[in-house]
Amino acid sequence: MAVSYSSYSQTVDVSGQKPYRKWDKIAVSLTLPTSISESNTSFKNTRMDVLFTDPSGKKIRVPGFFAADGNAANTNAKSGKIFKAYLRPYKTGRWKYQVLYYTGNDVALKNVNQLPNPTHNLTGTIGNVTATNATLPDLRAKGRLQYQKTGTNNQRRYLKWAETGEHFLKFGPDSPENLLNYEGFDHDVNKNNCTNCTEHSFSPHSSDWNTGDPTWDGNKGKNLIGAVNYLKNQQMNSMSMSLFGGDDTNVFPWTDPRDKFRYDVSKLEQWEIVFDHAEKNGLMLHFKLAEAENYKKLSFDQIKVYYREMVARYGHHLAIEWNISEEYGKDDNNNDAAPANVIPRINWLASIDPWQNHRVLHTYPGRHEKYYNYLINNNAKLTGASVQSSRSNNYDDAYDGKSGIKTWINKSKNNNIPWVVASDEQNPGDTGMFTSESISNYNVKIEARTKILWKGLIAGGAGVMWYGGKNGDFRTENFNRFATLFDWSKIAILQFFEGNALEYWKMQNNDALASGNKNRCLAQEGKTYIIYLENGGSSNLNLTGQSGNFKVKWFNPRTGGNLKNGSVRTITGGGNKSIGNPPNNANSDWVALVTKADIRNKAFSVNATSCPFEEKNGLLVIEAENAVGYEDASFTLETGDVGSTSPTGKGYLRYTGPNHHRSQVAEHTISYNIKINNPGVYRFLWRNVRDPKAATHDAANDSWLLIKDNGARFYGIKDGNEYTLTKHTKMWIQKSEFDFKINGETNAGGKKINGMTMWVDFPTAGEYTIEYGGRSQGHSVDRIVLFKDNQESAAKNLNTPESVQQSVNNCEALSTNEITQENLSLIAFPNPIGNNDLTIKLTNITDVISYSIYDINGKLIKSGKSDKNAFTISSNTIKSKGIYILKVNTDGKQIVKKIIK
Repeated sequence: MAVSYSSYSQTVDVSGQKPYRKWDKIAVSLTLPTSISESNTSFKNTRMDVLFTDPSGKKIRVPGFFAADGNAANTNAKSGKIFKAYLRPYKTGRWKYQVLYYTGNDVALKNVNQLPNPTHNLTGTIGNVTATNATLPDLRAKGRLQYQKTGTNNQRRYLKWAETGEHFLKFGPDSPENLLNYEGFDHDVNKNNCTNCTEHSFSPHSSDWNTGDPTWDGNKGKNLIGAVNYLKNQQMNSMSMSLFGGDDTNVFPWTDPRDKFRYDVSKLEQWEIVFDHAEKNGLMLHFKLAEAENYKKLSFDQIKVYYREMVARYGHHLAIEWNISEEYGKDDNNNDAAPANVIPRINWLASIDPWQNHRVLHTYPGRHEKYYNYLINNNAKLTGASVQSSRSNNYDDAYDGKSGIKTWINKSKNNNIPWVVASDEQNPGDTGMFTSESISNYNVKIEARTKILWKGLIAGGAGVMWYGGKNGDFRTENFNRFATLFDWSKIAILQFFEGNALEYWKMQNNDALASGNKNRCLAQEGKTYIIYLENGGSSNLNLTGQSGNFKVKWFNPRTGGNLKNGSVRTITGGGNKSIGNPPNNANSDWVALVTKADIRNKAFSVNATSCPFEEKNGLLVIEAENAVGYEDASFTLETGDVGSTSPTGKGYLRYTGPNHHRSQVAEHTISYNIKINNPGVYRFLWRNVRDPKAATHDAANDSWLLIKDNGARFYGIKDGNEYTLTKHTKMWIQKSEFDFKINGETNAGGKKINGMTMWVDFPTAGEYTIEYGGRSQGHSVDRIVLFKDNQESAAKNLNTPESVQQSVNNCEALSTNEITQENLSLIAFPNPIGNNDLTIKLTNITDVISYSIYDINGKLIKSGKSDKNAFTISSNTIKSKGIYILKVNTDGKQIVKKIIK
């Protein structure tokens, strides 16, 4: 679908799949009055930018690119009238655009403040963008993968999905780096015949191509698209490639590598078809912008245009890792000034990427300290390190040596710039983690699992991409060569970390907690401890200062499977305690998982307190601290006085997470179920206080609020006017002691409406939801009340007791002790489910399956039984968007899965 706007002889087309949805790929195309062709001047002396305005009024400047006839991937066009730019909307609502087209000497190289007046300036409306309905593996279901600018150091060392709030551990192949030297891509000049110039056909993956998958230019591309499908089917989440090859000189974005201002439009459009398919199949794209052999071969002007072209054409993708160069610094060993030379490249990339994708640098072996220390100490605009792990065969160095994952996590953290650090290549260079350099050899070294994968994750690393050795890096045709590495990665990340819903982003490395020279520990002290025992055996866990009981379970990193019991099942806090021995094979590597026995799996924190608070006689009173899972949402229970005022109940909730001044964030939101017996209009108040430690009255003094479900009308009143509120709304106070005071703030008719009193009209008796989200760190709430006019005095009386909750039996809540860590082999898809039926598959099952689905507040939605190991649950079962919990029992064991609607 396309919408066209004209101005004189230029036109702007907006195209994409209607209706436009959040995270969709929407193209804005400018058609010029006359044709231009691929030439130096086309890419240096012409430029299109699109200034997009989001629904909140924020503007983002997105670089455009010359697209020839708009279909060059199939027509091989070298000239045309079309420029394009891509929008990936991150908000719902109405978007606008302003197309700015410039001509003049070197306009593509200039900063925005250096640009001349635009030759063409056209404005228009994208239209309304609605919520995404994408389902996995399509990354639109997760949103953009982002570096976190706020949060704790532990949180920030992992990338995070903008839509779902999930954190990311990457795994996939780092080879072949010359993946784009593929026989199906356009190539204008004769190919070089260098040692590593291997043209790929990927013929072993021909059978992995599926009907309906993309091709280009007369059915080309099936084998490479099939290879992408294979990686998806193997559950990989990342793939890697060079955009400008150093070893293989047949990988480059230009029509001719000798003419580095003239870009090959048709070839680059064919690359984009592959990248689109990778995104739809759940794969992050690790783009290497240069290599050891060529990082010095571009002038800075050439770099500026090169980076701009790559960002314009590919930067919109939802999961990108820009790597400034593979093995940067190969020729700079004796040049102390060399690290400074990379700073302008990093800064330029950061300045032109509107999506602020992840930026890393990979160094030549032995150059880690030289480059990384300099970049950390000079606040380089990197968000991570792409580490070449180990030095020759010294795999211990990959942990805490000069190439260590732990080393660079700690150094960046100590300078308050926590890097996302991953192992992206493993030495020695001739074999990588394989036992020989032969491309037909599929055998791998055990150190890949013990030294690189598990110890990297325990260090706090963000994942691993596997290097294929000097032959595999250029001649890999069949990704099945990496099968063992893929399996070990899935066991570690999918089965252990994700399968057990471990909140690794709240943990940090602390090896001193676990005794044993080769034992390593990742911990959230007092709650969860992961101990990797490289040589098996046992360990003592230091629980000094901790109290209560801790459960001990064991996980087999070699073969995966369920958590198992060892010789010791429970230990108590205080002092050093032996975790016992693993279940079997005591001399092999094992993972011990030690968790606080009375701490539930917080990924599914639901219990009886989620049953509805029941209104009676027009009055509802809730103690704020009785929200379910408030710790996970970054709220803490405080008990002390504030000034001369004291909290009611057990205390009050204080928000301690990051500020969210632009909008409510789901992971920092708590909710209360309420039951209204007497419908009608109620006033809303809460007893709250700004942070007494705040510097000004207008700081640390507000939160987000929404009351919803079953047709409830949430609204504010100001000067006699009513303002209906359909989204989370700012509520503020400027009091340093607890007070029943609330000021609602919204925008209506283009102006700010401030100081509203808050009301709700409940149309019928039934259940509703109050959602309370963190906005400013330090704002605190003690008590929440809803009341009709005749109950105001009782509502504000601190001696009025909290409203009664329905009994557990009436609301059929999922109790805390039903959440277990037992895991069977279960697949539930699609997830998020959108408007689809939910399919559930289990393996190795001999008994009847019973299942239950609960909402996030613990209310039973659906239960049933099946005598088959694969069955579906109708889409009509889960009607509203949100997080749900699937509980499956069979063979005396239980599985718990999070389901997203």
